[in-house]
Amino acid sequence: MAVISEWVNKTQPRLTPQETEFLHKSLEKRDRQIQTQLEQERQLREAAEARANAEGEKVKQEKAKVKAERQRTQAFAALAAVSIALAGLWVKSEKHNAEIVKMGEINALIKVSQTLLDADKQIEALMASVQALQGLKKVDGKNLEPLKRLESIIYTVKEHNRLKGHKDRAWGVSFSPDGKIIASGGADGIIKIWDKNGKILYDIPGHTKGVWSVRFSHNGKLLASTSQDATVKLWDIESNKHKLIKTFSGHNDTVYDVSFSRDDKIIASGGRDGVIKVWRTEIEKNPPQAIGTLDVKAILQKEGYNKK
Repeated sequence: MAVISEWVNKTQPRLTPQETEFLHKSLEKRDRQIQTQLEQERQLREAAEARANAEGEKVKQEKAKVKAERQRTQAFAALAAVSIALAGLWVKSEKHNAEIVKMGEINALIKVSQTLLDADKQIEALMASVQALQGLKKVDGKNLEPLKRLESIIYTVKEHNRLKGHKDRAWGVSFSPDGKIIASGGADGIIKIWDKNGKILYDIPGHTKGVWSVRFSHNGKLLASTSQDATVKLWDIESNKHKLIKTFSGHNDTVYDVSFSRDDKIIASGGRDGVIKVWRTEIEKNPPQAIGTLDVKAILQKEGYNKK
């Protein structure tokens, strides 16, 4: 068609109307086809450019996403590092604060222990010291001052046990010869018998006033007691009934103490009246009367002492 068009333009032949119309229509058709082809090429080119732009944008977005993710990762790592550092400082600070509080409690216990020791409450002082020592095991042991203070208190304590049971003051106490039994007497007028660990085995009532002293015989079968009621009582503690053997009367005032002879056949008692009396323990064969009396008060007065 291009060749025909070029020939017509050069030669300008005389064409019939029909030929001229045919030529014009053919040329228009060619032009339309060319235009259509150009349009298609333009559309294809624009589509390719759009796809290229889309791919470029997608690549750009992926790069931005990777960059943002990297930044988030870096920020998280930095935050984690800071958090760990702060947590470490917090833990260290909390531990330090806890040790300060604990040392305050320990020092308070040491003060309590010293106060109890000064008040002659040695068992309580020892218990408070043990609590303080247990607390020291849980803190840094670099500070030796509290330990030295505790050692001073603990080494001062001599009391190992305390027997509680009397309703009033306890005045006299005595161990049996084998060390297995303890007898005590007090202002409540009761004699108490204990085992060596401080457990009450039984009570022995009988005196009408406070019991001043108690003494075991050398064979451990008898117990003598003295009292404000001016009597000495002899008890059979070998039997389960711990019965009263005899009451010795003869003093005019409180009897302070009593002692057995080596063979346990004689006891000697001394009282506020200034008199020492000697008695036989075998009352089945002998009456419960003093076999000897020594008026110490009179002797002292005669020698010029205690003139009052």
